[in-house]
Amino acid sequence: MRAICLLFSLIFFAGDVFSQSQTITNEEYRTVTNKAVTTTNREFPFLFTVTTETYQSGKLLRKEVSTHERHGPGIERTKRSLEIDGKTEIIHQMKITFGEVYCSRDGATWLGPQQIECSLPGEVWTLTRPRTPDSTEYTVTSKKLNGVDVKVYRNYSEYSVTRPLPRKSFVETLSTVDSNGFYVEIVTTEGSLEPRVVTLTRKQTWKLDAKFAPIKAPK
Repeated sequence: MRAICLLFSLIFFAGDVFSQSQTITNEEYRTVTNKAVTTTNREFPFLFTVTTETYQSGKLLRKEVSTHERHGPGIERTKRSLEIDGKTEIIHQMKITFGEVYCSRDGATWLGPQQIECSLPGEVWTLTRPRTPDSTEYTVTSKKLNGVDVKVYRNYSEYSVTRPLPRKSFVETLSTVDSNGFYVEIVTTEGSLEPRVVTLTRKQTWKLDAKFAPIKAPK
């Protein structure tokens, strides 16, 4: 009897979670996420962190962590670290205003000003053409995160086999938005299908009302 009751409880709980997830349209998804970008990124000061991990055959190949102290429009202190094959490269950046950027390897000796963003040694910027998915689905789920009501907007797309990818692939993005319309985090997972293998994860987080030391142009 106890086992039957436990099974019923599990089924009821699963149904309760499922009932809070619903399908939405592309327009609804874009409206919410675009508004969250605007709402969150104008709430200066805030700390924005991005962690990107790339995998090959289940092994961590590359890890990049970027922390952005955003003081105001065009005023930002950034630290980027890139770990590959057990070696870590670090670059510091200070943006005093738009087009006035300073770079440093140790956070003490600065070069600049310059107009372009600072780059890590050997870093190459490439442009990729957006792919057209075979299928895309959008859902929203209500939940509590640390006791706070949030909504998680899911964008899941699958893509056909294209060079250099030998199998079908997928991209899943989970965007968590609080009741005030602010972003809490965005988690993106990419990989191949048949079988499902994760090749990249990217997590973006925001911390509002953060406290920072003031930014001044180095002398």
